[in-house]
Amino acid sequence: MESTANDWMELDLSVPSAGTYNVNVVLSKGCAVGIYNVNLDGVRVLSDYNGYRPGCERIARETVSLGQHSLTSGRHTIWFVTTGKSSASSGYRVSVDAFELYRL
Repeated sequence: MESTANDWMELDLSVPSAGTYNVNVVLSKGCAVGIYNVNLDGVRVLSDYNGYRPGCERIARETVSLGQHSLTSGRHTIWFVTTGKSSASSGYRVSVDAFELYRL
């Protein structure tokens, strides 16, 4: 099923112990990836990320900072909400490869 504007994806982020963390997400860019916002526990942490990259034969990965956050141990929710797409993109996909947590 192909996604459209205003579709969303919810992922869980497990935090091993309470503390302050730099939170990164590793995203794939490609010819069918859209523009989207990222929310952590209901708070916008990234706006209008454009995942479009020309050339469907190769995917590029990019590590994007979601900022520094004070997190409790346990489950946290990250939402990706599509807001549109580049005129050259063939889709609205969101492509998440990994999360990175660095305790400060």
